[in-house]
Amino acid sequence: PFLLSDFLKENPEIDLELDVSNRDNVIRQLENNEVDYALMTRLPEAMSLSSLELMQNNLVLVGGKGSREDFSRNKNAYFKRFPFIFREKGSATRKAMKDYLKLNSYHSEKNITLTSNEAVKQAVISGMGCSIVPLIGIKNELHLGQLEVLSAPGLPIKSSWYMVHLKEKKHSPTAKEFLKHLIDKRDSILSKHFDWVKEFEF
Repeated sequence: PFLLSDFLKENPEIDLELDVSNRDNVIRQLENNEVDYALMTRLPEAMSLSSLELMQNNLVLVGGKGSREDFSRNKNAYFKRFPFIFREKGSATRKAMKDYLKLNSYHSEKNITLTSNEAVKQAVISGMGCSIVPLIGIKNELHLGQLEVLSAPGLPIKSSWYMVHLKEKKHSPTAKEFLKHLIDKRDSILSKHFDWVKEFEF
């Protein structure tokens, strides 16, 4: 939403339809020409897309309040005590998390699957388990002390956020103007809304 807010304020007559979904659904929507633009971290190789790199995406391991000390003392014991909380199948974050845990031979007695980043955050805050989530989505929870970033080898998992669209997409004048707005003001938007991530040195 921070990428859209200034543009919408400047153009109050515009109606917006925003769908928050997983990677598989986003690819389907692009293939069916249902959307003007999409935000992704892993670009599908088989599609003819134009992309604009926006910012780095850091996936971090998080636990609830007070979890950092237990985790640093014994990682394997922590994982046996706290289930892994995953996004649903089709989520790029889920795949990244599963790949990381397998590579590092981390195991949990139980797994939990939820269907949104917000649900995952609330589950971790409530003490149901731990998860790997995008850093940019947990600003308030970190500042309030509800979540703690847990340090481990190979973390954070780094990629980039891209705004993409089909190369052959016929955009409306409004959609074209939004892309121009984002290209022209990308740096100022990122500085205004995402400079806080620099507090976390990886």
